[in-house]
Amino acid sequence: MSSIASSMAIHNAMLREHPELLARLYQPFAFDRRHEEAPGQAPYTMTHVFSWHNGRLFNRYIRSFINTAQRFPDAPRLAPEDIAALDQFDACTQDPRFRIDMELAPGDMQFLNNYVVLHSRTSYEDHPELDRKRHLLRLWLFTPGLADVPESFRLRYLLTDAWAKNPRPPIYDVNQIMGVATH
Repeated sequence: MSSIASSMAIHNAMLREHPELLARLYQPFAFDRRHEEAPGQAPYTMTHVFSWHNGRLFNRYIRSFINTAQRFPDAPRLAPEDIAALDQFDACTQDPRFRIDMELAPGDMQFLNNYVVLHSRTSYEDHPELDRKRHLLRLWLFTPGLADVPESFRLRYLLTDAWAKNPRPPIYDVNQIMGVATH
């Protein structure tokens, strides 16, 4: 199941209903780079959940990346008001006013602008047989309309070329990301 939500509609609802919490989402948060930093870079980056740039509103939100960045001793700590703002944002992503769920079938395509649409998916069980395994491809398209983005967003994609030359499977196990032994 794929879920999408309008971060712009969530922004406007929070502006009306919780402006004090929305204001915090305009301040930078530490985002875990999940081992995708270049040599000499910090293992986290500072990014705003919401940013205005050249008259356009942008959004970048992955709560798990914010939470796991807290494992780094020099990352700014989340204050209670930060957690309240993030929790309210999360609650809005579950609100049917802003969210649509859809079941993707083989052959379906989903194109989203990550700067204005939030997306997630439910967990799944894969088949053990190779010919029945789930096959999902992710494609990042950079259109002329997205050439001018906030600096903190642009920094996230500096490693795209390096990663393409030396790809690695993504890490989805939170224990592995956090460096917790699982045996």
